[in-house]
Amino acid sequence: MNSGKKKRSLMPVAAIGMIASTGLGYWPIYVLPLLVGQLMDSRGFTASQAGLLGSMEIAAIGLMTLGSSRILSRGNRRRTAVLGACLALLGQLLSAVTHAFLPMALSRTLTGLGEGLAFAVGSAALTGQEEPDRLFGLVFVGRALIGSALAPLLSLTTSRLGVDPFILMSVVTLLAAIVIGLHSELAAPLTAADAAALSGNGESPDLLKRAPALTGTLLAAGVALLALLDTVSWTFIERRGLSIGMSPMTVGSVLGLTNFLGMVGATLPIVAGERLGRVAPVLVGTCIGAVAAVVPYISGSRVHFIVFSSAYVIAFAAVIPFCMGSAATLDRDGMWASIVGAMLVAPTAMGPFLAGFVIDNYGFQGIPWVLAT
Repeated sequence: MNSGKKKRSLMPVAAIGMIASTGLGYWPIYVLPLLVGQLMDSRGFTASQAGLLGSMEIAAIGLMTLGSSRILSRGNRRRTAVLGACLALLGQLLSAVTHAFLPMALSRTLTGLGEGLAFAVGSAALTGQEEPDRLFGLVFVGRALIGSALAPLLSLTTSRLGVDPFILMSVVTLLAAIVIGLHSELAAPLTAADAAALSGNGESPDLLKRAPALTGTLLAAGVALLALLDTVSWTFIERRGLSIGMSPMTVGSVLGLTNFLGMVGATLPIVAGERLGRVAPVLVGTCIGAVAAVVPYISGSRVHFIVFSSAYVIAFAAVIPFCMGSAATLDRDGMWASIVGAMLVAPTAMGPFLAGFVIDNYGFQGIPWVLAT
């Protein structure tokens, strides 16, 4: 058996480094509502300013992921991911001691650039794995476990202990950097021998010869729209919970629960693999998620808030692994997986600022109109 194939078949082992590296670029979205709330409460920023700061970090993540997608076939990927983690750590520490808007904007941008570099490496590592849908499902579950713990932990440390939220995020970033530095399974670019091995294991031998531009572009565009929907609905969900009478700790616990329940959705690609295809799960999950994202903003019920927030996260978690699995089959060096991964993040840079502007001017009732548009 080809040695490269052996290495790439160690799915749980490969998932560890990908969880740490992609987590750095995705955990900020998990805790975005709480960080935005803290920027308003502890720094005195308006909703528009706090939303813009969230947008700047996410934009930096997406742009760095997209910009580095073509160079991942060169150099040591693990060192590249560690470098990104160190830049992110520096940005988090600077944010913890910053209270003015402009320095905070610069520190959040630096954080996002580092997170994006690590995220690009983790996304590109999906290419060449034998069952990318299942592998990314494992990554999503591991990432969600940590994300679901971060939400209530961030709420607890800030509201009860008075710890600056960026101190906690600095600790998380440092731990991720250590895991990445000790991990050797961030896959190198797919070689011709690896491609031949995969072709003999059920993949089409013409897979890498087809022009991937149209498929990759359509896939990236669809993921971008889904990600924008995600962030517009998610950024101020904590503020929405408070507005209907829920306590900060309750909202933090609910958000942690919804992140945890996202793992239910991510188990679908893990269990099903490619048996359901990829088109049907994506279409059904997107429709469910679109409806569920709107309900918490048009209903004042706490039960509706909990149920539909959870349903939305479950649907989103089911769709994304199938999208990433499709991207991972389009080339050898992970460029399309990295680009589609970037589209999970980059378009959401518009979300926090757009949501903040709408809430400042039209209240929470304006969010469903943005989502519908």
